[in-house]
Amino acid sequence: MSNVAPIGKLTWKRPADMTDVVGFAVYQRIGEAPTKDSDHVNVGDVEEIALPIAGLPLVEGEVYYAVASLDKVGNTSDFLPFEAIIVDLIPPPAPTDAVFIRGF
Repeated sequence: MSNVAPIGKLTWKRPADMTDVVGFAVYQRIGEAPTKDSDHVNVGDVEEIALPIAGLPLVEGEVYYAVASLDKVGNTSDFLPFEAIIVDLIPPPAPTDAVFIRGF
């Protein structure tokens, strides 16, 4: 068992006109820009989220993220893309050969 430490965060600004916006969704895809069919999660009415994001699969490699605004009926805005992020979630190997020596 290992812990996945936060690797950073994504930030964005709310649109100037928030009349119809109820929150945001973050999309992720390995190797290329996300599409509407990519893995995504509704993150609520926030302007930042720590990586890795709860609700999205843990992925490694060159990962692309995008954020979109959501309205009350489920419509999604155009994406605001982020630059590719190199994600490394593989923990280092555990120590080996643990030995207790009494009376050294």
